[in-house]
Amino acid sequence: MNLRIVDNGPLIQQKFIDKFTLTYDQFRLKHQGHPILKKQVKEESDYAGVLIWDKLKTGFAQIDFAKALELLRSIDGQILLIPDPNQGDTYYLTINGTKRKDCVASADAKELAKQIEYEWYEMWKANARNMWLDDTILPEDLYVFDKAMERVIIFTHEYDFWELETTDEYMKCADSRFCLAYGFSDK
Repeated sequence: MNLRIVDNGPLIQQKFIDKFTLTYDQFRLKHQGHPILKKQVKEESDYAGVLIWDKLKTGFAQIDFAKALELLRSIDGQILLIPDPNQGDTYYLTINGTKRKDCVASADAKELAKQIEYEWYEMWKANARNMWLDDTILPEDLYVFDKAMERVIIFTHEYDFWELETTDEYMKCADSRFCLAYGFSDK
């Protein structure tokens, strides 16, 4: 897969955040009854460290992993992608051997879908053997969108069936990856 750093990445990332995420005050109001978030996000500086997909405005539909891949494959040509700058220190976008968190990259949508699918499933297969998948390119939280920011697909590190994580049903966990979509009409 060919990934290319986009020159005006910080501007694009800020535009994405401004368009799709709540302000600190909106976030506090929306989550005022949530005990964990209320405790963890007491100040605006705490809010800066919250994952982007936890700060989203309304309008995103929850979809399963297979549907997210299908939507990504339906896009022709180049698409933009950003890693979540607030995800842990081990989650980067790797471009030409360099790990990057502070960038926006472009890739062919179909090639990106293939890479996302490969890395996610291979990670789970490695977990089943009590191993670790090495040499990944993509972080687990990934924001994929067209240049106009009219269509967005979010791949997160979360999944359903936590209780199955230590059983032999690893692929059921993998299939239940939590994804979100914006701007796609039902077909």
